[in-house]
Amino acid sequence: MTSQFEIQPVSVTQITSVSNAGSKRPSLIDKYFDFQENMSKKCNTSDSPQENRNEYMRNYMRKRRENSLIKQKDRESNLRSMTKARQSKEFKEKELTSKKIVRENPERKQKDRESNLRSMTKARKSKEFREKELASKQKNRENFQTKQKDRESTLQSMTKARQRKRSKEKEKKQCRAVGEGTFSASSLKLLNQF
Repeated sequence: MTSQFEIQPVSVTQITSVSNAGSKRPSLIDKYFDFQENMSKKCNTSDSPQENRNEYMRNYMRKRRENSLIKQKDRESNLRSMTKARQSKEFKEKELTSKKIVRENPERKQKDRESNLRSMTKARKSKEFREKELASKQKNRENFQTKQKDRESTLQSMTKARQRKRSKEKEKKQCRAVGEGTFSASSLKLLNQF
């Protein structure tokens, strides 16, 4: 059943030919289609094939990274954003916990030690490093504060050694006294308690 409101298929040429029948100027529809045809011809005749969106963005970002001015601006903006982020307490806490976890990792500690040892052995092999190290040690020895600290530490260790020696001598005397049978009044009280 067909009604008067049924849509019949109509081609674009029929619309334009009807509208152009009475006028000498081309209609807007004709201009639109002419423009579309011209654009499609230009695209088809171009030498470079059309890139898809991902390739275009990859190339665009690569060129952008290569440009030194843009690199510098990106670094500055990254630094600004990081400083702003570090000011927040949440970021500080997360950063501290992550650093702590890394420091506590035994594998990481071992790797750090090994790399430090390797770098120090390589550095010590060079004459320049040895000369610098000797010069710094000599300066430290000549420094008044370090001399004073060395004296204090040696005096403390000597006094502790004397005290240990005296206490050992007293213990030996007491052991001899116990072995010989001569007891002092304080030692007799201790023996009677047991």
